[in-house]
Amino acid sequence: MDKINFFYVDYQGKPMTSFEVTGLIPQLDLKLIVDIVTEPDYTQYAIQFLQDSENFFEQELETTNVATSDLGDGTVTIHIELPFNFTNLLSPTSRNFTAKLLKNGQSVAEAKTSIYFN
Repeated sequence: MDKINFFYVDYQGKPMTSFEVTGLIPQLDLKLIVDIVTEPDYTQYAIQFLQDSENFFEQELETTNVATSDLGDGTVTIHIELPFNFTNLLSPTSRNFTAKLLKNGQSVAEAKTSIYFN
């Protein structure tokens, strides 16, 4: 029942997988966008985001500002947008992101995405 519908990096309202840049990027404002399908009582759940295998955000869903919609089949969709930025990023490089849905601290769903700077 628990799954991640989609997970991507958003730049100015568009999904992005690569940037054409040269040299140093002084600042780049992005969002991680994720849609989760889970049970209506999601009080035991948390969302975790990792960048290059390092945890950089984890929070219980009930305390996260999330948008939900009832799918009518005993599940809900939860939409989360997490703003973040890079500063002084030197291309070419890449960053790998993982979104994990945790239930009682255990991963029950996972999705990965990457962004390339070349």
